[in-house]
Amino acid sequence: MIYYLSVIALITILYIISCYLKFSKAKKVFLFLAFAILFLLSALRSEILGTDLERYVVRYYYYGNLEFSSFDFSVLSEFGFAIYCKIIYLLSSGNFRIFMIITSFFSLIGVYNFIRDNSNNYYLSILSYFCFGFYFFTFSGLKQSLAISLVMFSFSFVKKNNIKMFLIIVLLASTFHLSALIVLPAYFVSKFNFKPSYVPIYIMLILVFYIFRFTIVSLITSYIYSDYEVLSNSGGGYIFFFMLFVIFVYLTSLKKKLLLLNENNNAWYNFFAISLIFQILATVEGNAHRLTFYYLIPIVSLIPCMNSIIKKQDPKSKLLFNIILVVILIAYYVVTTNYKSYSFM
Repeated sequence: MIYYLSVIALITILYIISCYLKFSKAKKVFLFLAFAILFLLSALRSEILGTDLERYVVRYYYYGNLEFSSFDFSVLSEFGFAIYCKIIYLLSSGNFRIFMIITSFFSLIGVYNFIRDNSNNYYLSILSYFCFGFYFFTFSGLKQSLAISLVMFSFSFVKKNNIKMFLIIVLLASTFHLSALIVLPAYFVSKFNFKPSYVPIYIMLILVFYIFRFTIVSLITSYIYSDYEVLSNSGGGYIFFFMLFVIFVYLTSLKKKLLLLNENNNAWYNFFAISLIFQILATVEGNAHRLTFYYLIPIVSLIPCMNSIIKKQDPKSKLLFNIILVVILIAYYVVTTNYKSYSFM
């Protein structure tokens, strides 16, 4: 835990320094340095640090030693990842460390670009990304992390109303992990106007997912996550759902102000609403939380808005709100994270 808390402390120090720097690009320099730290922590980790990493070692060498002509695309649904492994294998002469370095970079770059283009407080966005467990997922779920990174790129085309490029990137992401297909409706979801009158329908939808959660998770694991068993293990699902629900209620009560900050917040708010429904499935099995990530990660741009739309706008109130928010995020991380001790390569 000391390594991870040290990373939070270092990023916090860099943020404080950037606040006192006068040049115009100080914030972007901070964002770059913060993600450089996250990249190095991921790229230089031990090859045994990551729940599924040992299986990726096997896959890497399997695809690397397989001739392109032997790839059976009719049965290889996630062929994008297979080709990705093969190319890196050829370029690195079979060095798995190079594979980890490249994968760490591509797993983070989509999130980096999203935060850079959408957040009004890079520090709170990075802290949310770290403390909510999105970052640590990249240590284990390599295929889906690459898919998520591509999906984050696709969201820029949602903003630009370019459905063609959005679909192309999402379909590309699905060749790394089939679960990315769940993002296909996101373009239309982003345009939806969630009115207060829709709240009862939304709550009913949550209840339906809760009632049939075992059946839904069983179907998902059968067709998407076939390597995982359906277990009666919440994996922190209830705790996280409650936390997300409180945030959602707060943002809903101040939605008009949220949209005044940035019109694109309507899309991220709608995605948040969808992720809350999927989070119900994580009360059955922790791995179901993986589906939540696609729609939930944009919350890293909404968390900073919570500070911007507080009623009292004086500096002292904002500072106090920031401190409370940071303490809550770090406390949540410390209490809920059960990760292996960090070790370098």
